[in-house]
Amino acid sequence: GNDSNFSVALISAGVITGDITTITLTGLSTNTAYAFQAGITAGGHTNKTTITVSTYTLSVAPSLVAYSNDVNAVSITLGLNGNPSGTVLEISTGSFEGVNSASSASTSFTFNRLAPNTQYTFSGRSYNQNGDVSSSAVLFSTTTKSAGPSSLRTSIVTFNALKFVWDGNSNPSGTKYLVQLYLGTLATLVESQTVTSPEAEFTGLSVGTKY
Repeated sequence: GNDSNFSVALISAGVITGDITTITLTGLSTNTAYAFQAGITAGGHTNKTTITVSTYTLSVAPSLVAYSNDVNAVSITLGLNGNPSGTVLEISTGSFEGVNSASSASTSFTFNRLAPNTQYTFSGRSYNQNGDVSSSAVLFSTTTKSAGPSSLRTSIVTFNALKFVWDGNSNPSGTKYLVQLYLGTLATLVESQTVTSPEAEFTGLSVGTKY
């Protein structure tokens, strides 16, 4: 209502006078329960408590501690960023859809079944004990490692040339491959090529020579 006086109990600011019915308390901890009481005062004495409420403050988005990437996975360690232990953290490679997200009260996450040599951006957010979600924050971007090529084989053999092909092993188009041709059993390097398609041709080779 429009009671003329309110006593501030949690963070002492004296008596609120006039028709003010809203006050802001600062310096509180994130995702923490607080109870509030408001009472009517008259002549310096509190007549009665008229309002009692309790709630949790909002949580904040987590911070990044560390991450490591592999061919099909990224492992992540998050920081609580001032939230108390037990705060539920959520991390996503998209817009927090279920298939692209993970949530836990733990600070360690691993995303599996990712595509090789592909960039992913990870965002994080958290939930307080009331289930209210915090704002989200972009944590980092990284590119998974490329997969090693498979099924290397010759496609053309002539008296002075060799052409090799292989399977990209789920790497995306544009992945760079290093191809090296050696004499004998990897004894002497003859030529190196960096290519972006799963094939490489070596010409001008010596006749009747093992490579």
